[in-house]
Amino acid sequence: MTGKVERPTDQKFLSNFYELADFNPNKRLRAAENLLKDAELEKYKVYVLDRLLKGLASGKTAARFGFSAFLTVFVDQVKGFEFDEMKKKIGELLPFTDEKDVENAVGRHFAYTSLENKLLKLAPYLAFSVVDAITSKAKSLEESRFKKLIYPSVKGSLNVELEKISLEGLLFLISFSQIFPDTIKETKSFLNKKVALRPIVYERILELLKLMDVSHKSYFCKELLIFSKKFDRFESVLNEVVLKFVLDGDECKSSERYFILCKELFGVEEFGSSELSTILSTNFLLKCRKYSHRTEPSYRGHHLLISEALEAFKQRTEQGVFSSSDILVMIERIDNVESGDFDTKVGASVRITEVLVSKLDGHDLEGFAKRVSIAESWSYKRLIPAFGGAESSVKKSILKSFLCVHERSIQRFNVGCSLLEQIFKIKKHIHVSAKEEDTQIILDVTDSKAEGIKEKSLLFMAASLKYLGKIAESDEIATEYLNDAREVVLLAKSLKNKTALMDIFFSIVSRVNRIHKILVCYSIGQLGEVLDYECSDFIINTIGKGANELEGDSDDDDDRDFKPITEEERQQVLDKWAKEEEEDETDGSEEEDDEDEEEEIDETLVSDMKKALGKYAFTGESDEDIEMDDAEIEDLDKALGAALKKNSKKGRRESDENLSVFRNKCFDILIVFFTNAKPDVIVKSMTALAELITTFDTPEDEKLLPKIEGVLEAVHGRKKEVADSEVVEEVWKQIIEECVANVRSVKGRRLLGDIFSLLLTFAADHQKLSLPETIRTRVFELVEAKAEEESADVKATLQEILEIILSKYPAYLVDVFPRIAELLVKQTPEKSADLLKLITFACRKDVLKMDEGCHGLKLISTVIPTLEKFYSDLSLLKVNVFSKTVVFLYKFLVSATEKQKEKLKKSGLKKVANSEDFKARAIKLNRDIQQECRCKVSVCIQRLESALN
Repeated sequence: MTGKVERPTDQKFLSNFYELADFNPNKRLRAAENLLKDAELEKYKVYVLDRLLKGLASGKTAARFGFSAFLTVFVDQVKGFEFDEMKKKIGELLPFTDEKDVENAVGRHFAYTSLENKLLKLAPYLAFSVVDAITSKAKSLEESRFKKLIYPSVKGSLNVELEKISLEGLLFLISFSQIFPDTIKETKSFLNKKVALRPIVYERILELLKLMDVSHKSYFCKELLIFSKKFDRFESVLNEVVLKFVLDGDECKSSERYFILCKELFGVEEFGSSELSTILSTNFLLKCRKYSHRTEPSYRGHHLLISEALEAFKQRTEQGVFSSSDILVMIERIDNVESGDFDTKVGASVRITEVLVSKLDGHDLEGFAKRVSIAESWSYKRLIPAFGGAESSVKKSILKSFLCVHERSIQRFNVGCSLLEQIFKIKKHIHVSAKEEDTQIILDVTDSKAEGIKEKSLLFMAASLKYLGKIAESDEIATEYLNDAREVVLLAKSLKNKTALMDIFFSIVSRVNRIHKILVCYSIGQLGEVLDYECSDFIINTIGKGANELEGDSDDDDDRDFKPITEEERQQVLDKWAKEEEEDETDGSEEEDDEDEEEEIDETLVSDMKKALGKYAFTGESDEDIEMDDAEIEDLDKALGAALKKNSKKGRRESDENLSVFRNKCFDILIVFFTNAKPDVIVKSMTALAELITTFDTPEDEKLLPKIEGVLEAVHGRKKEVADSEVVEEVWKQIIEECVANVRSVKGRRLLGDIFSLLLTFAADHQKLSLPETIRTRVFELVEAKAEEESADVKATLQEILEIILSKYPAYLVDVFPRIAELLVKQTPEKSADLLKLITFACRKDVLKMDEGCHGLKLISTVIPTLEKFYSDLSLLKVNVFSKTVVFLYKFLVSATEKQKEKLKKSGLKKVANSEDFKARAIKLNRDIQQECRCKVSVCIQRLESALN
């Protein structure tokens, strides 16, 4: 603000000052708005201040009004002016030395008034800053020193009645009452050492709240409530001060402030169960219900604020802030707000109740369960969150009381399924386990006994089915569950017909509720050592079946080519029948025209209608009507309706969706089976799995191939176990003969390669890094078959299989690589490129160094003649394969010993490396290969030459 003041050059900007002095108030207002919007205001702010101060001493009343009004706004909005400097500037521009300087005196009055307005706006900031600084200092002092050093300075602000207290006095009162309560209780703010909070005091606090800045209000509300809690005034202060202030004004903004405040209050550590229960009031629940689903644009974020507040409450509840008795009281209060059937409720009250019930201890949970079984508005659904963590005796008591209710409904069945789910621990949605004491609960409540059953998991399965039968939504479905339970018990006694047991498992898992899949996964996981490969074949074959086969329609020859009836075909049949009836009425003739006899009829429609009509489709030669009772007519109507629905577009879509869901369940069951089965069982199952790959290797079903990949990944994740090599060899031959020629897609070839890799995993000795001789021979036979194969598809499949197994197990197949190199010499360059690529998988250092480098030496000696042969016609060789081979040579060279290098020189490698033809070909190679390979190959060649010279 010192030095020469720069004057603006824009006349439009300067003209605004003349309008500020205009008699017309509208012009003065417009000039002020123009100046505030002008971008030059910040640049010339010193000039503007000088001009405004000088204008305050004008003899025109309108000028003093305009300049003083704009100065007030200008000082408030434009930053960078220190108070002392502004005071000095006023003294310089508006000097007041004698009584004749009346205009300057008036100007000074207006200038100081503007500064005072600014200070008044800063007062709340200053109050909070001063109180915070003094409080921080006081915390480090003992009470005696506080009384001596600080208390005398602030006593004047504190020693007044609360209804007259200032803002800083109230802040001091709240802060010091938590640090030195005995000293503060001696002030006039307390009566008999109790805070004198009266309605008039609440009004004073509300007035002070309105003076605060937005950033301080929330903090002050929390501190005020903590203060009121110490003196047993929490609820009154919350309702009479905090909520009144928060809910004042626009509904949208006030409700937003309310939920933000509730979230912050739920997180205050000083608040216990009583305070949190007060915050979680009826008003809170009603507001959650009111604003959760408001669709207006201004309310769209309210559901997020509600969720954050509920999450904060959940975190405090999980910290154990509520006792069981407090929880019961709160739940009952929530019920008084949310009256009616609790199963139909959604929203905040349900979430809060679930959190609260989950924290009930054993005794209160059991008592709560008894109340649930009596009161209509209390539902067993509320017990689900707490059921899993309850004691065994409490679980047993709850289930017994639940089974005593003889009512059948889909809602009750769903709740019963959820209660049963809580017994299990589930990992990755398929690996299921349960404690023995929890499984015993189900056996006890269903009165199930072993009676010669060795496998307890099957007894538990039968008991669970009996439990589901008791709570089923209808008597018919209950009978199905009980029949399944009897079959499981019969099959469990001998375990001879394991395929029939798997069939029952699939009939169970085909049902909708999640508990059915959980039960099957648990049983198969427990029976992993008992079930054989016939069970896995049954699972895999079931996955490969279509919708008609699963429904049992595949044996009907008439329906193999069945096509669903369309609406157009249905309308054609109806029109035809109407036309025939009309002709019969007009002609009165019973003879049929030859054209009608020759007219084509949709055979698929006839077939489908025959199935629906059953015996009523065949009337023979009799014209008499068949008598049908009401039950038969009803069954016929249902069959015809089901047939039409099945053939509709919606019916076909539902059928596809159901098939997809069922197959996903089957894949999960297969993963559980393979995770627990013996190695030999898994190996024998690979043939069926390979056949499944060929089945799904079509454009329509290729989306199922990733599911098979997931199964193979689960098997690869098992611990390294060894299977019988003869079994591995037999399965290897079966897959080669039956499946390799039928795979077409890249994904299918990769999956087939993964299966062969899996077979090597189960055949290998992972400690000695070796494979049986018969398996290594099979791998080499695969190489020879690939070299001689004429079919492009089969050749590509074999190449993919070899690349996968050689890349994963090069150390196990070290003897195979030299044999591949020998085979290279017999091939033309066109056919040898893929074989040369297979050799590059042996370039790992750990593989080259095996057997003291003899393996690498043997491999190099067999590869060199092939390279010499390829030099004569490099254009026929894939460039990237050749570059990998050069890199391979270099990698072995740097790892070889001096003795091995000498042997390599004698074997002819030096001659090749120093050959002019080799160098010329390398230069051509550098021009042809991609940029990223160029430097690498060039450097390798140079190092080869320098190392061997």
